[in-house]
Amino acid sequence: MKTQICVILDEDELYVSRLAHYMKTINTLPFEAAPFTDPDRLLSFCEGKQVLCFVTGRSDWPVYYEKIHPVMCFVLADPGSTAIQPGGEAFDDTQQLNGTDDRVDTKIKADRDGQDETGRKVVYLDRYQPADTLVSAMLERIASRSLQPGRSLPPRREYKRDSPAGAEYAEYEPLRVSAVYSPIGRCGKTCFAVALGEALSLRHRVLYLNMEEYSGFAAVNTGGREYHSPADLSDLLYFSRQSDGNLIYKLSSMVRTWNNLDYIEPAFSSGDLKEAGAGEWSRLLGMLLDLGEYDRIVLDLGSQSGDALQLLRICDQIYVPVLDDLFSRAKLRQFLSNLEAMGASDLTKRMMKLHLPVWQEENMTGDFPRQLLRGKYMQYARRLIMREEVDTDD
Repeated sequence: MKTQICVILDEDELYVSRLAHYMKTINTLPFEAAPFTDPDRLLSFCEGKQVLCFVTGRSDWPVYYEKIHPVMCFVLADPGSTAIQPGGEAFDDTQQLNGTDDRVDTKIKADRDGQDETGRKVVYLDRYQPADTLVSAMLERIASRSLQPGRSLPPRREYKRDSPAGAEYAEYEPLRVSAVYSPIGRCGKTCFAVALGEALSLRHRVLYLNMEEYSGFAAVNTGGREYHSPADLSDLLYFSRQSDGNLIYKLSSMVRTWNNLDYIEPAFSSGDLKEAGAGEWSRLLGMLLDLGEYDRIVLDLGSQSGDALQLLRICDQIYVPVLDDLFSRAKLRQFLSNLEAMGASDLTKRMMKLHLPVWQEENMTGDFPRQLLRGKYMQYARRLIMREEVDTDD
């Protein structure tokens, strides 16, 4: 049950209903969206409630702001309109008013602290930008400021960590971190990791994190087009260090979805991943599970994922794709020998070696997520999960 509220007030009933509907489709959104076109019904609804954010396109929004006292107010601005602005400043039609564009004249938007001249916490957003961009901008602004005590989202599940580099979770619902790792290249590791996340998402809330040095994830996801996400895993790692209680808002603004699987864009530069130690990754994973939005996290690890050995110690289950050629067998033996030499042979108890189906290169074109869902990897992952659940029940 989400305890925080986002109220939407606008005269355009279709706009309000569509925006609220989109918000309700985002499982990680840390608040409930309540749409209104009638101000009296909004005031009645908000009576006695704490309102996290007030989203409105009405020119008389200050009247309702003073009555419901939201933590933040987002004014939906119509480019070219003067009625929506306190003081009547006009918009420049050449300027894009979105939540991440700091080039907009400060006369017609809130300052960097999100307050107008009266001290109200207000941000102006272009009402005609895509819904996902608008909501991400809102979450970015909420995350960038410290919320008042008592207004952060409480965790819905409990967990405990016995040590910084070893996670064991006390479950209201079992919380598990799974890794897909292999010392062998070209073995289908990433395709399987995504398929595993998709298969798990049929029964669980799953977050997929690709921690490879060069994932190629964005190019595959966009059909080969060049794409650099404005926020990725390295940003989430940085934000987790701030310890200001707003990680849930940052997470919600960064999450993308493939079918049912949530994921964070992999880091564009691997430098930040290499610098983060196992304790820092353990802390981030614990914070993500503590938020209560996910009960499964799938890590797709590369050989350059910081200290891979220490990251494996954090995981409950380790899937190791293997091949049977001469060099692949030699690499696997060397990896296992290295574990034993470093006193980590206990990790083999959590490992499951996998001989994955052959992935044909021609399948890597077009709609990759859809092809993956219909392919052998998804079938393999679903059978694997079913077999593990049977073994657990026994």
